[in-house]
Amino acid sequence: MLWPYLFLVFVALTLFKNQHWVAAALTAACLFAFAATDIRRAPKKLLWAVGLGIALGAMLFALRLPHLAGKGDIPLSGEAEVVGVSRKSVIIQTAAKIKLRLTGLKKENLPARHARVAYRCEAQEVTASTFMIFERLSGVAAWCKTQDIRVLAAPAGFLSDFRKKILAYLHDRFDKMGERSLIAAFLLGDTEDLAPQELDAFRDMGLMHLFAVSGLNIALLFALLYLPFRFAGLPAVGSALGYAVATGFLLLLDFPVPLLRAWLFMTIALAMRVIDRRLPSWTLLFLTAIIVELLFPLSTFSMSFILSFGITGAILVFYEPLHFCFASKNKLLNLLGEHAALTLAAGLPALILGYLLFGSAHPLSLVYNLLLVPFSGLYLFLSLVFLIFEPVKYALHALDMLYLKFAGWHSAYVSASFPAAEATIQILSLVFVALLLAALYYLKRRRRLWSARRNLRYVMPVTAVVLVLPFLLAVYPAVAIYAVPNKVWIYSGKKIAVSGVQLFKDGKPAEPKTCFPVHGKSEWQSPTGAPEETLIMGNRCFIFTGRMKPENWPPDLLKACATLDVFQSKKLHTDAAEWDALFRLFGFQGKATVRKFFTWYGDKPATCIKEIL
Repeated sequence: MLWPYLFLVFVALTLFKNQHWVAAALTAACLFAFAATDIRRAPKKLLWAVGLGIALGAMLFALRLPHLAGKGDIPLSGEAEVVGVSRKSVIIQTAAKIKLRLTGLKKENLPARHARVAYRCEAQEVTASTFMIFERLSGVAAWCKTQDIRVLAAPAGFLSDFRKKILAYLHDRFDKMGERSLIAAFLLGDTEDLAPQELDAFRDMGLMHLFAVSGLNIALLFALLYLPFRFAGLPAVGSALGYAVATGFLLLLDFPVPLLRAWLFMTIALAMRVIDRRLPSWTLLFLTAIIVELLFPLSTFSMSFILSFGITGAILVFYEPLHFCFASKNKLLNLLGEHAALTLAAGLPALILGYLLFGSAHPLSLVYNLLLVPFSGLYLFLSLVFLIFEPVKYALHALDMLYLKFAGWHSAYVSASFPAAEATIQILSLVFVALLLAALYYLKRRRRLWSARRNLRYVMPVTAVVLVLPFLLAVYPAVAIYAVPNKVWIYSGKKIAVSGVQLFKDGKPAEPKTCFPVHGKSEWQSPTGAPEETLIMGNRCFIFTGRMKPENWPPDLLKACATLDVFQSKKLHTDAAEWDALFRLFGFQGKATVRKFFTWYGDKPATCIKEIL
């Protein structure tokens, strides 16, 4: 089985090249674990596979090395091809094979994938994050704020024209569902019609994978199409129908990586069944990863592929032992046990992976997935029926209400009362979960799963308490500020003191995405007549320098300020001493503290920070 070695060598070398030492070391450890297992099992037979896999992995790394090398100057204007499209940005590739992410686009201005465009942009400084690490690994050289973009040539060809016609037909049918429907999100992964608070709620609930049209959705839909024909004694017809629908989604959505991985997995498995051969699940998984990488260079380092590949791998490892723990002689209870085992096999590793990638992991996501995922397959099936039989929309409306009610409940009660976890304790709780999963795998290898089954009634409640505890022990700042160039939000006394204030005239106000509980309206305001670039709360003063006009300030504006915090953009390099000299002219006698935009500032450590930007 050379495919794991090929893929893991390629990933390890890429990570080492980009100096991600810990991730590279873990990948290398997985490589050695695979090799040790295979060689101990059949050293003479599999030694050639290990060596050939390592050699091919090194060769694949050498082929991708030009994509990983430094690109030099970033072209801020020119012509390029659109190679990726998201909600408000596109990824373009220039003739020199340099990839850029153009941001700041509206939905109506997004060019189609494969379109040829002329662009002009401004280099954008982006805060270091896990997402940016994956952007770099997937070949994106830099982010650029769009100033102008024009489509020179739209994508042409039969498939492109056919896709446009089908999408136009689908959106025309979706309009018949009315407002507040999730049908576009489920079928096409289009979440544009969801309100921001609903989107945030689904993200926090761990349900965004339902709107990704990935392996889970296709597997559920395939099962609903396949099982009736299997019970009727026509499994081949059910397989063909399910495979045709999955292929249709792949072509319609223009080969998204998670769906392509699932489709390849399904294609290879069905092909092996036709010729009466079997491939181990791990071989299928790594083989599909290699094919995806060959088709789309460095796409295996995209966030979507990592989540899809990682969760699929976790299911292969943990589903069997968890199902053993929940198995029952009663058919109904056994069916529920299978669902619980699948949810935990995917959900527990997803908590760890989600925290590593996004810095957040909500334990209630396990409950939401347990309750709501079964309805997603039904939703997809009814959506297809709706395209030819409109009365089905009433059943879809009921499912819409179910999902939106859960999202509203989560926003109103869970997020408001327990917005985030205490960071250190959450890390410890996730370490506990990782050790628990490792122990389960160890018991499986030692054939002692009966021990896990007997102690399940103790382990489950303890695990639930450990996962919830970080949220119960979280301490939130007494006063905090979130500042972006055009808006400032102040939190004080469990209330939003200044909500979505538009400090400068060239930006649009927006609702604050604060992670604090919100009760009531503003109680703290700047004094009447104070300039819009200043906020004063008692003897605490805050100044935002974007369009500061000191010539219009009254001479005693800052006289009562005991502390003064200056928020300035990253491009401005004025130090505190220079600000002190200016502010003394307006009565301030202390030392100013210089802070940057895109930051939280609070009396206590801001333990509640989420992925806000």
